[in-house]
Amino acid sequence: MLLTTACNSDSSDEPQTVRPDQKEISLNPSIGQMTEGTRTTTYDSETIKTDGFTCAAYEASTTTAFISPTTINWVTSQWQFSDGSHFWPTSGDLDFFAYKPATAPSYITGPTYTTTRSPQFTCDMNQDADAEFIWALTTGQNKTNASSGVNLVFKHPFALVTFQRSESSSFTIN
Repeated sequence: MLLTTACNSDSSDEPQTVRPDQKEISLNPSIGQMTEGTRTTTYDSETIKTDGFTCAAYEASTTTAFISPTTINWVTSQWQFSDGSHFWPTSGDLDFFAYKPATAPSYITGPTYTTTRSPQFTCDMNQDADAEFIWALTTGQNKTNASSGVNLVFKHPFALVTFQRSESSSFTIN
């Protein structure tokens, strides 16, 4: 009996056989456009390739991880999960949550994904922002509607300042 178990081919060191009906998950990240003339240096479509970003996938409308948070890196002209290939579930949708830098900067607490399908994080603006923080959320994805890849459009939550004119002709920064 022990020999049968020892010779079993379910070893995690061996490559897994992929069924013909399985489709690998791929990602298409992009950066939301910033207004020209901003005063800060922000990530763009080229700089996002440096140091990668963190991405997780959850069963739609739940906090049940289908893909635990893992680093995504640009390798030889494509984005790759640092923990290996991932395949679409046979049924059901996934919600993808991503952020950069891959390790959240010290002024961010979190970030976490919630069942309200909105990321949650806290920002401590008393610290110097040594790195920009961006995030992306794409919900309701499956192997059919994301057949050419999951589109992740990163947003700059702290890079937008709006001005509002008050009646006294002074300006308020929001």
